[in-house]
Amino acid sequence: MKQILGILLLVLIFLPPVEAKNEKSIEIQADHAVWDRKNNLTILSGNVVIIRKEVKLEASVVKALGELDNIEKMIGEGRVRIVDSLTKSVITGGYIEYDCLRQCGFVTLDPVCQQEEDNLRIASPKIEYFSKEKKSVATGGVEIHYKDLIARSEEAVYYTEEGRLILTGNPQVVRSESRLNGEGITVYTKEDRFQIMGGVRGTILTQSPP
Repeated sequence: MKQILGILLLVLIFLPPVEAKNEKSIEIQADHAVWDRKNNLTILSGNVVIIRKEVKLEASVVKALGELDNIEKMIGEGRVRIVDSLTKSVITGGYIEYDCLRQCGFVTLDPVCQQEEDNLRIASPKIEYFSKEKKSVATGGVEIHYKDLIARSEEAVYYTEEGRLILTGNPQVVRSESRLNGEGITVYTKEDRFQIMGGVRGTILTQSPP
């Protein structure tokens, strides 16, 4: 009974109350479930998988906080993985907090955002994820690998559907031994090009003629 109640509770997490009765696109999997009515808490543990439409969340443990019809937050720990089948992007890490009402959250503990189709990898201490906007924001010592380029900045905003990556905060792009800096750098992954704005400076390695 506790497992059934826990699963029903999590079915409502991603949905406004008015849609909960008609929404049938959510799947829940877990080895164990505990429902704590007094503390408005449900805990799923062991190979947890939550799927809604194109987004799948995986974790070792997921805690749902809030009333049955008004879930406020989800907390996931251990082998966290968010997969968006629409944009083919994947975010991994060790910890996630997700605001169910605002449909956004953040991942910490060595988070990485990857887009295999564009050969893109973003790593930073913290990555925020915005479900509606299909947007990820990496902050604090960001390092990006895109094909043969390496870029670094203090912040990177990645619009997954557009394939647009905006770097700010001392951004730098490196290719081989060439380095370029500017006030802002934008990478267009679908067009395979990048743009540097404001005070461009750096060093470009050229090959001497034979």
